[in-house]
Amino acid sequence: GGAVPVVERIQGFLDELQAHANAGRDDVSRCVAEGDSRARAEAEAAAEKMAQVNKEVAPKPPPPEAPTGGGGAATGSVFVEDEFAAGSRDIYECLTTAGKVCAFTRCSDTVVEGKAGGRFSLWG
Repeated sequence: GGAVPVVERIQGFLDELQAHANAGRDDVSRCVAEGDSRARAEAEAAAEKMAQVNKEVAPKPPPPEAPTGGGGAATGSVFVEDEFAAGSRDIYECLTTAGKVCAFTRCSDTVVEGKAGGRFSLWG
């Protein structure tokens, strides 16, 4: 079926990536071996940039754990504030547009007639 060609293409792509990576290493090794000072400077600059990128991308160490105070539960407080902000026009549209009601309730059985006295049911 179709799985074999996909796997073969993925393998080809990975082989190509590996070949490019190896070619870069070979170029740097050749330049260093030949003593080409300009190429060596470019290779060192590229290595320095890569080291900086690796440093920026490296995972950060986890923050130190807070002391638990003698083996008991950690102490402290957490404050959470919820806020719902929507304009009256937005709420009206959400309650009178069938597509938006379906999206909100995740139910395809909603009944919405966006007119005065129209039928309205959230879950069918």
